Amino acid sequence: MRQLLEDVARADSLVWDAHKWLFQTYACSTVMFRDRKHLAAFYSSDPEYLRDAAAENGEINYWEWGIELIRPARSLKLWLTLQTLVTDQISDMVTHGIDLAQQTESMLRNQPEWEVVTPTQLAIVKFCYAPQGLTPQQQDELFLGA
Repeated sequence: MRQLLEDVARADSLVWDAHKWLFQTYACSTVMFRDRKHLAAFYSSDPEYLRDAAAENGEINYWEWGIELIRPARSLKLWLTLQTLVTDQISDMVTHGIDLAQQTESMLRNQPEWEVVTPTQLAIVKFCYAPQGLTPQQQDELFLGA
């Protein structure tokens, strides 16, 4: 599926929720910038009560990059995963997820009560319960509990 991501190489920045394909718990995302100078501006805040604690001589104050004013070790869990699983194993796991999504789509297409809304893309399957014989209004009522 690498060809689907070729245009990503042209991006100036990229945000990726690591709790999805990098197998992390919630609250772990990656933000990557082509030019490092954009990183500080992305996270920076400049409230009056912190101005006396400004960094000097190119120091990095990580508390400037988040609302918590501290640097939690959320990246440690991602680093440990990458060190433990290595690229090939993560690639195999992602490929397995894509294969499962494609199998799920195939199974859903063989079930008359289920509708595949759009073809599977990577590991995303969009589908809905669509019992036969119901009008669109009845289907809406089924989902909305009306």
